[in-house]
Amino acid sequence: MPARALELAFALLLLALVAIAGATLFDPAQPALPALGLLVVALAPLAFLVRARRLGSEEKRHPVVISALIGVGCAMIMVGIQRFGEHYNWLLMLALLTLVCWMLYQRYVWRRANSQSSQR
Repeated sequence: MPARALELAFALLLLALVAIAGATLFDPAQPALPALGLLVVALAPLAFLVRARRLGSEEKRHPVVISALIGVGCAMIMVGIQRFGEHYNWLLMLALLTLVCWMLYQRYVWRRANSQSSQR
């Protein structure tokens, strides 16, 4: 699968997660903390993808801030699970899926694109 298609699939996943987090956040019966955590998890890599597309990705190092923000979002969801109950585990599973996809994106798409642009 070409790198562009993988990047697009990842962006669509992130947009879907933003929609899920927004719907959960605006449901008055649901607590805000787990949904805010999922929103942080989804928006951090989405902002990176948008920025990388608009400005070009000249940076070769791992963007640690994005990974840290995903970790903070996961921690917010875990605190929400501890506080509000285990029925929010599905949000944590979505967040961990996002973390795995982010690491795969780093490994197979972003680093490869940077190494090809530096060889030119």
